[in-house]
Amino acid sequence: MNLRYKNPSYKSANLRAILATLFLAAFGIITVASMFSTIADIDLLRQVENGKMSESEYLSKQTRQEIIAYLSIASLIAAAIAFLTWIRLAHHNLEPIGVRNYRFSPGWAVGAWFVPILSLYRPYQIMEEIWKGSYPRITALDAWENSDVSILLGLWWITWLISTWIGNLAFNLIFRIQTIDDLIRNATMNMVFDGVSIASMLMLLILIWQITTNQQKKHVACQTLPQTLPKTESTVNDTDTVTEPTTQPPITQPPTKAQCPRCRKEVFSKDLRLGVCNQCRSRLF
Repeated sequence: MNLRYKNPSYKSANLRAILATLFLAAFGIITVASMFSTIADIDLLRQVENGKMSESEYLSKQTRQEIIAYLSIASLIAAAIAFLTWIRLAHHNLEPIGVRNYRFSPGWAVGAWFVPILSLYRPYQIMEEIWKGSYPRITALDAWENSDVSILLGLWWITWLISTWIGNLAFNLIFRIQTIDDLIRNATMNMVFDGVSIASMLMLLILIWQITTNQQKKHVACQTLPQTLPKTESTVNDTDTVTEPTTQPPITQPPTKAQCPRCRKEVFSKDLRLGVCNQCRSRLF
């Protein structure tokens, strides 16, 4: 797919990368707090299981967990919005920095995350396309598909899939909780989910800034390239008129005449050697 934008101008993704960084960092901090809170919650559940604490006392201490859960959801939504706005602009910038024959579009860069089944692999393909297209290979713009892909991109997607799978398991387990062991198991799964999510978030931050930096470098380098290339035999359109080069003879100036100061005779300027005509000169010598 090779789309054409109404205004395919380059727009720096620095601001959106900064916003994505701030919200992802906020989500990471809250997730770390959630992990410590979950560890404390598991300890309380152990006390309830051993009879050292009543269930009513345990429930009265769940305010902390509820607040952290709400903050985590809010920060996750904000981080997701910030990331999606960044990835859309990052894909939009591919054409202005010289990328052609790309498969996807900025709309798909956002929409692919919300399509069932397709969301398991399409977002990775789009990120891979953005990574390759953003690679600052100025000497071979048409060979962007052959650019190397960072191993970090694959690790990020694997950890994202793992965290999604663990999160779904933990969510489904909520509806089957019947004992304290079920609560402890669910809390443990949530803690693992938090740990994998943090790892995925850190790798995503590195990818965001690497792509943003590469696009900026490629944009600057593209400005130094010639904007128009001379037409060759393969690029001449049918409507173009091909004219054969013609050779023009050198333009020569007609000879000028002047008056000899001695005999007042009009002769060619080249014959006024020593300031007089040839005839007068012969008389002098």
